[in-house]
Amino acid sequence: MRGTHDPGFDVVRVIAMIFVVAVHTLFVVDVASRSGYVFDLTGRSLFLSANALFFLLSGKLNIRVIPDEKIGAYYFKKVRNILIPVLVFFLAFTLYSSYPAYDIVATLKAFLVGALGGYAGMAYWFMFSLVGFLLVAPFLGRAFDRMGDRTLAAFIILGFGFSVARTIAGNIGIGFSWGYPFEGFFFTFCLGAVLDRIISTDRRFWLLMVLSAVCFLASVLLVAGGYGVGAYDVSPLYTIYSVGLFVLIARTGRRVLERFPLAERACAVVAKRSFSVYMVHVMLLVPLSAPFVGYGGIVSIFAQMGFTIVTLAASLVLSVLADLLVVGPLQRLLDRARRRAAV
Repeated sequence: MRGTHDPGFDVVRVIAMIFVVAVHTLFVVDVASRSGYVFDLTGRSLFLSANALFFLLSGKLNIRVIPDEKIGAYYFKKVRNILIPVLVFFLAFTLYSSYPAYDIVATLKAFLVGALGGYAGMAYWFMFSLVGFLLVAPFLGRAFDRMGDRTLAAFIILGFGFSVARTIAGNIGIGFSWGYPFEGFFFTFCLGAVLDRIISTDRRFWLLMVLSAVCFLASVLLVAGGYGVGAYDVSPLYTIYSVGLFVLIARTGRRVLERFPLAERACAVVAKRSFSVYMVHVMLLVPLSAPFVGYGGIVSIFAQMGFTIVTLAASLVLSVLADLLVVGPLQRLLDRARRRAAV
């Protein structure tokens, strides 16, 4: 649904947002107990699909044909809606990490180092990858728009082929250095743009549902058996599972929300905050964890659920405040500067 608001995508955003927080709160689960171990294993298998869900959705919405006269507007929106919030939250994280020993020079240096790449080694790695993907999305849009069915099939075969080779080699301890420019989450990002062509009939949809369920179970069993390299990010099994989950959530969410206008509006409001929640929740995990740490067995599972709910609620509140007090004013300032430059 290009050019129109799709409530199914709002549901994808909300569920991916919940999954991101949930996977980062799993550290309170007692993995020494059998129940805790099973919950942790299954939870990671389910929740880590948030990465692929976000990349698929980003590819779906951004890989499109953009007329030459609108290319400037495209990049302006990315600076306004992505880069400015990212830098604001990076600065907030720098201040959070520096507390209570603040030094202007040291803090600015830490912010610069982190923003240039230092924060790529933590949960913020996602943004460093996504921004690069968004930069080339307009070029990909023209390529995929002109791509015939056979060429598209070749693209998918090559993508999964390299993914299979890398995953197998990594799990048996053999290096694999052959390169493919569309590997990793970049391939997942590109898949988002062609899902409608791949899943074009109900028969293909149900086939994907079956394959997705099988791939999810296979991923869990392989990890339990010690084959966990790439299992929860770019393995072919996990990619297929994530694609199936994305299509299922979007399709089901769209049909449900279209029947309930009030729920649709509420979901849209929460979905709008998914990016800010992702950036904020990292700073809340340690401060909010104290009441939920130290429980054993099944109780620790309920503690994790409570921890997830509290973190989500607090992150939503802080994301609203950040948008109202900092991000929003900076975006409006940039809008005014652009209007003046256009005069």
